[in-house]
Amino acid sequence: MAARDRRLIVNADDYNLTAGVGRGICKAHEHGIVTSTSLIMTQPLSQRDLRWLKSATGLSVGLHLCLDVGKLLSVVARQALGRVTGAARRELLASPGLDRDVVSAELEAQFESFVGGLGRQPTHLDTHHDIHSNPVVLDVLVELARRFGIPVRSLDDGTRRKIRAAGLPTPDATVGGQGCGAFWTVERLKEALAKLEPGITEFVCHGGLGIPDHDLPTHGIQREEELKSFLCPGLASILAESKVLLIGYKDLPCTRGGAGRPAESGRSGRPR
Repeated sequence: MAARDRRLIVNADDYNLTAGVGRGICKAHEHGIVTSTSLIMTQPLSQRDLRWLKSATGLSVGLHLCLDVGKLLSVVARQALGRVTGAARRELLASPGLDRDVVSAELEAQFESFVGGLGRQPTHLDTHHDIHSNPVVLDVLVELARRFGIPVRSLDDGTRRKIRAAGLPTPDATVGGQGCGAFWTVERLKEALAKLEPGITEFVCHGGLGIPDHDLPTHGIQREEELKSFLCPGLASILAESKVLLIGYKDLPCTRGGAGRPAESGRSGRPR
């Protein structure tokens, strides 16, 4: 990468949270600037969505580890977390006392489900509600990522140092947020693009169609507004003027995985 290159990953979280979220992400990739998404495996994935994800060759598709929405895939996690719901579940997932073996079993199960469905490895790993801010979850993510040479989303300088210390790629900066209102308004997005720092930056967005949302009804408002922002017609000219190159996680350099690497539809090597 040249010293002054500005490269941008635009990742839409939560594919498969609801049908509307998925439709919105499709639209934002096909007609906007979204280059990457993160797939939830704890909800049934429709054949329509599966076909689209396989056909969208320009889209990076990562695994969005989810421990608080949908049906957990591992017996170990269902036994440990199944009776803990709502705020109590969220509190447990943030606790340093969270059982590492439970997280590991569920991540393995969701990873295997992803590979079995899409026929390839995820381009990256991240988590629903950023639960890898918990060092217990981050350790598990990094361990699996090292086995397969997969980039991991960094949340701040601390997680970035830990991911890079493991020899794994991660963006130089991560920007985004989720709440009752849109983080990515058109104005904020245009300003951020114009002022983007050199290096690789990830914009995390939560675009989608339809209200209510699974997490909170008010989050549906954010999804509708952020979808409009990332479909804004003037973005292409701003990217060109600012000399920003759109990339996906699949364009990050990947390390080589170990013997545990699963087959990818008859070919081996780096993911996608």
